[in-house]
Amino acid sequence: MESVSGLCSEWNKIVNRNNLLFRGLYAFQLHRCYKNIAKDKILILSSNDLKNKPDQVLSQASEFLGVPHHNFSFLAGKNDSFFESVIEQKYNAFGVGQGWKYKSEHEEISLNLKSRLNLFFEPHNEMLFEMIGQELF
Repeated sequence: MESVSGLCSEWNKIVNRNNLLFRGLYAFQLHRCYKNIAKDKILILSSNDLKNKPDQVLSQASEFLGVPHHNFSFLAGKNDSFFESVIEQKYNAFGVGQGWKYKSEHEEISLNLKSRLNLFFEPHNEMLFEMIGQELF
């Protein structure tokens, strides 16, 4: 496998940084962070874990940040509807003017496009998971 540095410099020559595909290449972004920040100062969390185990992930983040412990157990087992209602109740202007929505309103992508995207991202995701020392999914 090529080095991340080599791939980064090659990729930077051919990609527009505003491109959505580029934004999804986390290994390149993390590599730049690792150049300036010690690895033990960066916490990488899985959005799937945050969605499925918010209490555990928030406890992990609190410990990493060194903030006082908070009991997040009330979040265990909560679903999207719970979080969407909390956001609507407490932050009813959240995302206004920024185009952000809790749930997006778009058509499903075709299986063909999904397959092509998976093939495109596969080597990059492998590199990312190797960098952070985790198994791929």
